[in-house]
Amino acid sequence: MLKQLLTLLVLVGSINAFSQTVVNSLAELKTYLDDDNVNIKLAPGDYYVTGEDCENGLYSDEVNIGRTSKVMFLFSGNNNTFDFSGVTIYFETKIFQTFGGSYDVHEIHILGNNNVLKNLTMVDDGSVYD
Repeated sequence: MLKQLLTLLVLVGSINAFSQTVVNSLAELKTYLDDDNVNIKLAPGDYYVTGEDCENGLYSDEVNIGRTSKVMFLFSGNNNTFDFSGVTIYFETKIFQTFGGSYDVHEIHILGNNNVLKNLTMVDDGSVYD
């Protein structure tokens, strides 16, 4: 009986470890970027990051590698899978002006280890003069 119970616990734990959480917004996605051992799918669709979003502090993560950089999506967790199948993220090129010339600006930055980003499609949307 104990052996069967242990086997059941291992199976339930294994299934839970591979379960996928679906998120429906970029704000919800961001809450998982610093977690470990998650399997996240962003619901298919078009998503937008605007200069106004940045001005309002929605994308204020920073990294410092010789110079401080602003990062829209900072993947700092470990052992994660992020599935972007059917997703396009549009980055309004105005975001590069939003922070002024004091910062480098990165749309994504990966600091964590053993992370997989599947089928990520990103579009810079705007003028080359932004």
